[in-house]
Amino acid sequence: MMRFVLMLLLFPLSLGAQEIMLNGRVFSELQKPINSATITFKDIQTKQPLTSAVSNNDGTFKATFKAHDSLILEVSHLSFENYTEVLSPNSIDSLLIQLYAKGNQLEEVSVIGKKPLITRKIDRLVFNVENSNITSLNSWEILKKTPLVSVHGSTISVRGNSNVKILINEKPVMLSGEELKALLESNNGTDIESIEVITNPPAKYEASGSSVINIKMKKTNLYGYKGVLTARHTQSDFAKELIGISNFFRSEKWNIKATYNFISGTYARYGTDFIYYPKDETEWKTELNRVDHAKKQNSYSIGADYSIDSTITLSFGIDGYYDPKTYGYYNVPTNISNNSGTVISRYQTLNDHIRTNKNNNFYTQLSKVWSENKKLDWTNYASFSNSTHWQDIQTHLNFLNEPKDTSHFSTDNINKIQMYASQMDLSNSWKGVGLEYGAKYSFVKTQSDLQFQEMGNGTMQHIPEKSNLFNYKEHNISAYASGSYSYKRWQWKVGLRAEQTLLNGTVEPSLDINKQNYLEFFPTFYMQYNLEKAGQIGFSYGKRISRPSYTWLNPAKSFYNLFSYFQGDPRLRATLGHNLSLNYTIKNWNIDLFYQYEKWPNMEISFQNNETNELVYKYTNIRKRELGGLSINKNFLLYKSWQLQTDLTGYFHENQFIGMDQQLYFNNVFFFNSRINTSLVIDPKSKWNLEVGYNFYSPSIQGPFTISSFSSTYLTTSRKFFKERLELGLSFMDIFKDEGTTIRTRYADQNNYFLDYADACRIVGTLKYSFGNQTLKNGKSVKQAEERGRF
Repeated sequence: MMRFVLMLLLFPLSLGAQEIMLNGRVFSELQKPINSATITFKDIQTKQPLTSAVSNNDGTFKATFKAHDSLILEVSHLSFENYTEVLSPNSIDSLLIQLYAKGNQLEEVSVIGKKPLITRKIDRLVFNVENSNITSLNSWEILKKTPLVSVHGSTISVRGNSNVKILINEKPVMLSGEELKALLESNNGTDIESIEVITNPPAKYEASGSSVINIKMKKTNLYGYKGVLTARHTQSDFAKELIGISNFFRSEKWNIKATYNFISGTYARYGTDFIYYPKDETEWKTELNRVDHAKKQNSYSIGADYSIDSTITLSFGIDGYYDPKTYGYYNVPTNISNNSGTVISRYQTLNDHIRTNKNNNFYTQLSKVWSENKKLDWTNYASFSNSTHWQDIQTHLNFLNEPKDTSHFSTDNINKIQMYASQMDLSNSWKGVGLEYGAKYSFVKTQSDLQFQEMGNGTMQHIPEKSNLFNYKEHNISAYASGSYSYKRWQWKVGLRAEQTLLNGTVEPSLDINKQNYLEFFPTFYMQYNLEKAGQIGFSYGKRISRPSYTWLNPAKSFYNLFSYFQGDPRLRATLGHNLSLNYTIKNWNIDLFYQYEKWPNMEISFQNNETNELVYKYTNIRKRELGGLSINKNFLLYKSWQLQTDLTGYFHENQFIGMDQQLYFNNVFFFNSRINTSLVIDPKSKWNLEVGYNFYSPSIQGPFTISSFSSTYLTTSRKFFKERLELGLSFMDIFKDEGTTIRTRYADQNNYFLDYADACRIVGTLKYSFGNQTLKNGKSVKQAEERGRF
């Protein structure tokens, strides 16, 4: 077990107080407006009123007060039960408050429609998933519909950049690619509160990654126990099932959440590769249809908050994903044709393989709150990821003018990743000035062991020169300071983060050693002006670094077949980038003008070797990447229960890269992405919702790759029954099978492309049943407010 010392420095952040105006409406359980209801907002510490309002004949009211992180909302009327709740007003634009006639209980959803679907903050865009109609989908599908986010295959990108850091509840996820996709597909959308897209992350966040996506999970406001049973069936070419349970418990001291999901399914991805080799003027066509079976996947999460007293909270938990066996058997034919299209040679690849994956993340957090304006967080977390990949590959060769032959080899790859980190953050504010400062230490250790065996003399024999052992260690020590200031309608925020990185990578048996020790500074700046008519104008700048994924550094060859393999690079450079953004928000219009510049970006590209007839997929650095464009999204209220959401993004994207001939090449494109969806509340009482959406992506680029346009159309509906305890959902995804793409490389003597489709056309049926305490009795929120009032 590693021992490490956390060195902490103290410096700035936290937004100062500004004036907030809330609009709202009070109505009865029969959806009728309530006149003369008294709405009072109280300070959570003193419980003294900040402001109050009385509802009009149509049930509407307005209230204005200075910003608070939390406050108490009280609603009273002679004919209705009193209502009390603790709110976070900084993220609320309007309140819809439903009161019940005296003698009834208040539902957990008594305050509905708190937040708009999309919220703009000074440093991020927030997609409030819990207020959408797509919560019956899994987390991966919801991510694909998040503004500014694009998903192609298993690659996530924000504004065309795939160097994205994924967090869940502010904690990093040590997975990428297909493993990350499998984890998010195992999570239910109903467990998500919101998704934050942070295009210019503040100094508090690690500088790694061009952008950050933070998935915030829900916590219960109910006292007592509540549970949700979930069953989901997905039918595409093959079936997939999920059975899960979510448990929530809350008392005066404890707030506990535990979830478990069991997933079983068969996953397909269809592809056809075309390679033209100019030396012998032949075209190689490979039909690669990959079908894998994962019958025993498990995802789990247990988290608890314990209030030691009214000012100190201890949080701890574990989340993980375990797949004991994913297996498949690929039968892959390849035909080789001459210029006239006549097949002159062929070979057949038989790929038998088994993969396992286990990932566990542990965390603890101690929070101390002295007042609303002063807070300390000490967070520790550890991640352990273990995966194996065994494959047996036979290739039956039938080449022109050569005798038939068979190649037979196997590889066994074991990967282990360990990560430990500790971080301390202190924030305080007074009179419009906010300060935040802290430090972090992290340590990562990875090991990848590849054993290569080849058939010789009738037995499988170990081949040392093709085997590989890769060890990698990385220490990162960082400190940051940031400050903010609010004056009337203006907000400013500035930060600086310093990161010292020490890394050591060793490749055996070649004894190739890569040592690096570098210090980088990462400034951030934000400015926002609040308009009179509920809008903002803002500007932000941030410097970022994108360090290669640990698996990308492994130089071992992972073979797809005898003539194609994947290989990492232990000497990949870290990418330094600069992000600038100018945004304008008014009346639910969000407009972003942005520019990104990156030097030595790292990415996966392909090279065809025309001498050996090999196609190599390799992670490498290209010379430069630039991107600039415009993003617009808007939510229209067409009728009381009918909304239209639009999200349009367009930019010019250019990559500069060095080809196999060592010449500099340019690849550029004008890219356009449009998302349009409309949602309708068919029946408010049963919460019967319907949403239809269409996404279009024009051609894009990645290094030398040119990716064709594709689109997707979906329909999803859900309805609740039996006093909202039972929910049924039905979704139709990629209805017209338009998510397939063509990825092409064409420059110099490189001429290849492949067709790719991931079995995305599917029908998803979801059944959820809620049990336990579903109601919030009067007085519980008041008790919580009294406890907090001891600050």
